[in-house]
Amino acid sequence: MYMLPQMGHHLSDQVGGSPAPIGMPAPTAEGIAALPVFTSTDRIAVPLIAVERLRSCIQSGNDGKNGTEQILAAVAPICAEARRTQAMPEHLIVSIKELCRSLPEFDGIRGARERSEFLETVVTLAIEEYYRS
Repeated sequence: MYMLPQMGHHLSDQVGGSPAPIGMPAPTAEGIAALPVFTSTDRIAVPLIAVERLRSCIQSGNDGKNGTEQILAAVAPICAEARRTQAMPEHLIVSIKELCRSLPEFDGIRGARERSEFLETVVTLAIEEYYRS
C-alpha cells in the first residue's frame, strides 16, 4: 500500500470516494477492500496505478529509456480526476510535484538537475493532458 509521509493525506476506495484513514482501505459493496487511492490535500485523487507508473517512469529514466508515453499514462488518470472535480490547474501542479517528490525513487535520480528535469517533464505533460479536450 502506498502512503505519503505527510499529514493530511488519505486513501479512499475509489476515485472521488470518501476518504478512509491511511492504512485502512474502505470496503467495497461486496465487503472486500478495494485498491487504495491516494488523495492529496487539494482533493485530487491519485489512483495507485498512477503512482506505480510514475515509479516505473523514474526507474526507466535511470536506465536511459524514454518515458514520455509512460509519464502520460501516469498523469492521465490524475488529470481526468482533476477535471472531474473541477480542480484548479495550480492544485494539479502542486499535487503532481508533491507526489513525485514523495516517491523514494525520485530521490534516487542522480543529480539535482536531473530531478528537476524529470519533475519539469511530468508537470509539463500533466498540464498538456489537463487542457487536452
